[in-house]
Amino acid sequence: HNCVICGNGHANHLPMNCPYGTTLSHGTKVSHLSSISQIGFLASSQGRLGPGLYLTTKQHATAIAAHRGDGTGVCVIHCHVRLGSVKDNGRHNDNAGSWRGKYDCCKGLHPKWASNPEFPEWCLKDTAKCVVKEVELVNGVIDGNVNFPNVTIRIKGNCTFRTQNGRAILNFPSGV
Repeated sequence: HNCVICGNGHANHLPMNCPYGTTLSHGTKVSHLSSISQIGFLASSQGRLGPGLYLTTKQHATAIAAHRGDGTGVCVIHCHVRLGSVKDNGRHNDNAGSWRGKYDCCKGLHPKWASNPEFPEWCLKDTAKCVVKEVELVNGVIDGNVNFPNVTIRIKGNCTFRTQNGRAILNFPSGV
């Protein structure tokens, strides 16, 4: 296997099981899942730590997804990540992302936000160093195809999957 996490072109493991990575999570709207599965993560063009892919712990990603989803469902994507060289920015903002010249990632402590306490966050420069390992969905409608080979998708509540062509609709009601 070619492992994008450790860079081994002949690895005996899948990237999601690479011993050189760490597990972090990304919370987002359910409506973003199809796009992420088709083209991968898109780095934010701006943020508290500058441009990049923002990740945090499972607990905080769930709270972020619930807030951003605004009642339309929760999507938490658990990833295996190769952080590389990390700058610890503490509580300081770096909107310009000045760390990007010397580091692969920046870690910071995000201030209280949307009734959530401070939480750790990581901003990853290269989204290719992040491999989806598991997806958690709670309620919501997912429009479009979802294709995550070898990835566990956990569904809670009522989730409906609708393809782009409208032919196949999968509904996973609570308790299934």
